[in-house]
Amino acid sequence: MTQKELDKLESHINKWLKANGQRQSDQYTKLVMLAIGDYYKKPKRSTAFKKPTVEEIAEYAVEINFNSLDPEQFFDFYESKNWMVGKSKMNNWKAAVRTWKRSRGEDSQSENDEWSKVR
Repeated sequence: MTQKELDKLESHINKWLKANGQRQSDQYTKLVMLAIGDYYKKPKRSTAFKKPTVEEIAEYAVEINFNSLDPEQFFDFYESKNWMVGKSKMNNWKAAVRTWKRSRGEDSQSENDEWSKVR
């Protein structure tokens, strides 16, 4: 919440107090404003993309059973494109690895796969 918004809120509080025949102290106003300010100071989610290392790519490929992925090739491909997907900055490199896996036809389900038992 910006200072301007906090000032506006304080003004509304003052008007309400006056309308209801109550007075306020500066200390009360400060406490209310601090409480409201703390409430609106929620930690912001980091949206900055952190490019992975070749080792992280290799570990994730093993985790999702994408053994044919060359992590250096994946890294070099996106490094050459400045980690862009089309005209947008990449948000999730793990999703890109999964897409590579699907595009190479390695995401098919086997008969002893958990999902095939549901059929």
